[in-house]
Amino acid sequence: MKERTAQTYDRQWAEWGKFIREELEGDDPLLTQWGNEDKASIVSLYLLKQHEKGLRDKSATTVTAGIRHHMTRAGRATEFMDSAVVAAARSACQRTTAELREKKDKGPSSSVKLPLCESILTRMRTRLWEGKAWDPEGLHQRMLYLGCMYAYDLGARVSEYTAPEKGHEDHCVRVRDLRFEVSTNGERSNGGHSILHSSSSTIDGPQGQGQVVLGCWVTTSSNKTGAPVAKKMIGRRSSEESLFLEDLVEWLSHARGQVGDRLFTYYTGVGSSAKRELTGRMVRDVLKATCVLEELDPTYFSSHSLRKAAITHMRALGVSDEDMKSRGGYTSGSTVMAATYDYTAAGHGPLSSNSLRGGVRPDVTDVRRHIPDHLGGVGEGDR
Repeated sequence: MKERTAQTYDRQWAEWGKFIREELEGDDPLLTQWGNEDKASIVSLYLLKQHEKGLRDKSATTVTAGIRHHMTRAGRATEFMDSAVVAAARSACQRTTAELREKKDKGPSSSVKLPLCESILTRMRTRLWEGKAWDPEGLHQRMLYLGCMYAYDLGARVSEYTAPEKGHEDHCVRVRDLRFEVSTNGERSNGGHSILHSSSSTIDGPQGQGQVVLGCWVTTSSNKTGAPVAKKMIGRRSSEESLFLEDLVEWLSHARGQVGDRLFTYYTGVGSSAKRELTGRMVRDVLKATCVLEELDPTYFSSHSLRKAAITHMRALGVSDEDMKSRGGYTSGSTVMAATYDYTAAGHGPLSSNSLRGGVRPDVTDVRRHIPDHLGGVGEGDR
């Protein structure tokens, strides 16, 4: 967990304890003697009181996350936090559409970030992938592209697949967290099969010995605790998803990553121990540069725009809320997608969703529509 996040949770827990003491005249913020329905009602009452003091939007989710975090640390069950009562109380803290529009029209801010779209990432592939050599520079540019696609298709936070910043906990996915389903000379090997050489612990290319990679399962970890929470699939359920899978395997075969390395790591030369790792700053910088090329105001975009793009795209193509929550790692009772983005563990990612019927694919014109006119958005005559 990030140090800043931990501090926020500690502050929220202190406020919660104060509420228990003053409003309920109690001294047990863990609510040890209370039933689940009563616990949910108390949390809802707390959110109402905080709303009266100005609590809005994502801050409401942070409040309940802080309570959940400390109760979990104390070994208490927290399923009551997923109740409809608590979800409704959080929803009551959301700004109205008019309030959100007014907030956006005031100009860029750290809390207002727009999603990208798949066509932008397709053009990024043309610039950073196609025709690049497999030398250190080519590996680096291809890694930047794959880092963006990984966040987009798996709905991942940047901290889940990049090297941690100083003072932050390391929850980054490793090469060992990937398991490939392959067909070797027509014989299919199911889950648990890896294309790692046990002797050298490096990735074997997908074309070796008549081998075709059919899919990849990625074990993801909680952004809060680091514990494994889900397995997400990258398969061949659409042509776009197949291309991403092939790109990922091809890059791994040239990057020579060791099983314990962070996923996006490459070595700079044959026999060399020098390596480069993908960082959150690299992802942010390549996205900002991409926005400039797309004539989009880069202040409206960050690495989180990829996660927002995932939800936006899946929702537009008709993916179920349950599927989206699974793909993005949200709890079953989470209202974050609806409150923040407004647009089975395997789950359809945005790329495999392209194979579904119905819906439309968001494009750069849809992105521009959300930028206020005086900051380069789409004017009335362009809509």
